[in-house]
Amino acid sequence: MGLSIFALLTLTVFLLLLADKVPETSLSVPIIIKYLMFTMVLVTFSVILSVVVLNLHHRSPYTHQMPLWVRQVVSTPHRPRRRERENYSSQKTVRRFQPELSAPDLRRFIDGPNRAVGLPPTGEETTREVVSSISYIAQQLQEQEDHDALKEDWQFVAMVVDRLFLWTFIIFTSVGTLVIFLDATYHLPPPDPFP
Repeated sequence: MGLSIFALLTLTVFLLLLADKVPETSLSVPIIIKYLMFTMVLVTFSVILSVVVLNLHHRSPYTHQMPLWVRQVVSTPHRPRRRERENYSSQKTVRRFQPELSAPDLRRFIDGPNRAVGLPPTGEETTREVVSSISYIAQQLQEQEDHDALKEDWQFVAMVVDRLFLWTFIIFTSVGTLVIFLDATYHLPPPDPFP
């Protein structure tokens, strides 16, 4: 984005310098001025669209909620999510913590092995506190993972929009340059300019 702003300022200064050199009695605008004006307009739009892409990139679930139509238009079924990529690389499935299934395991450790390890005996209340603490930690980790997934979705939307703007910019630059320079080939000077 800094490069776009720098290019915009450079084009403005260069255009001001060229305006001093162009004769004031000219009946038509020189080609270089047309091309620089076209380039300056494109760079201005590039700066504005860069701000839009950065806004999309830095959105989070706390600040914005992604509309359903954006999710349907931008998301593709072939795009792997972060969890799927991690599962693919480790070939393990991630299981959520379920406190009601883990309580018998905790009781087994409380009743049996803790005496052998040298842990103090604990009661039913301590077991409930441990289970609720583990449940809270698991819930916080799951919320953080969901938050990261939604933030990753916003970043993917920004990447898609940025790619769309890139191709639009390339097409407009190519077509505009061809139109300006081909238009110049039809403006031949008359055979007798001063009758």
